[in-house]
Amino acid sequence: MATPIFAEDHPVYNHPNNTQSNLAQAHEKINTEAHSGIKHSEMNHSTAGLADLNLTTPKKNGAEHQGLGHAAMGQAIKGQEHPMADHAAVGHSMSDPAMAKAMEADMRNRFFVSLLLTIPVILYSMLGVNLFGLNLPTPFGLSNNWVLLILSSPVVWWGGWMFHSGAYRALRNRTLNMNVLVSLGVLVAYFFSVFVTFLAPQVETSYDAAVMLVTFVLFGHWMEMRSRRGSSDALNALLRLAPTQANRIGPDGLIQTVPVEQL
Repeated sequence: MATPIFAEDHPVYNHPNNTQSNLAQAHEKINTEAHSGIKHSEMNHSTAGLADLNLTTPKKNGAEHQGLGHAAMGQAIKGQEHPMADHAAVGHSMSDPAMAKAMEADMRNRFFVSLLLTIPVILYSMLGVNLFGLNLPTPFGLSNNWVLLILSSPVVWWGGWMFHSGAYRALRNRTLNMNVLVSLGVLVAYFFSVFVTFLAPQVETSYDAAVMLVTFVLFGHWMEMRSRRGSSDALNALLRLAPTQANRIGPDGLIQTVPVEQL
C-alpha cells in the first residue's frame, strides 16, 4: 500500500498559484452549480408545458469549466475513503494539473536517482555477497560499510525526505500515519548501520534495507500519481463539455439565452 503523501510534505507544494482564495473560489463554483441544478428542477415542475430548454455549449466556455472541473474532481476524490482524500492535499495538489504534473515529475526523479544508488548498495552489501556471490573491490581502499554509508545517505535524506517531514508533522499533531511507519523503519535501519560503521565494523549493517524501503515506496507513489493525474485529465475534459448557457422559452414564446445559473 502506498504511503499517503500530503501536499504540505511535497517540495512542489509552495506553488505561486496555490492560494486559499483559489480554493475558496472553486468551492463557490461548486455550490453555485448545485443551486443551479435545484432551481432548474423547480422550474421544470412549475412551468411544465410553458417553457422548453435548449442547452448550448459555446466554444469559449472551456476556461470557466476548467476551474469547476478541478474543484469537482477534488470533491469526488475527497468523498472516497482514501488516505490522500485530504482537503489540503486534494485542493492544493492533484486538483491543479500543473501542480500534479510537477509533483509527479519530482516523484519520478526521486525514484530513479534512488534506484541508481540502491543498485550498488545491494551489490556491496551482504545481500549481494550472499545472493550473487559478489566481492566487489571498493574505491580508495575504503571498507564496504563506508561505501554503503556514502551511497545510501542521499537516498535516505533526499529521496525519503517527504516521509520524514510528514512523520514529523504527524507526531507534532499527536497522530500516527504511514509516513511515521516508513520514516521509522528507514531511520532505525540507517542509524543502526551508522553506529555499526563507526563503532562496530565487524557487525553486519542494514543500509540495503533502508534504501530499498525508500525506493519501493517512491515507486508506488509515482505510479499512484500517474493514475490520479490521468483520471484528473479525463474528468476535466468531461466537465468542460457541460453547457454554461441555455435557451429559455417564456410564456410569450420569446426565446432568451441565459446562463444556466439563472434557471
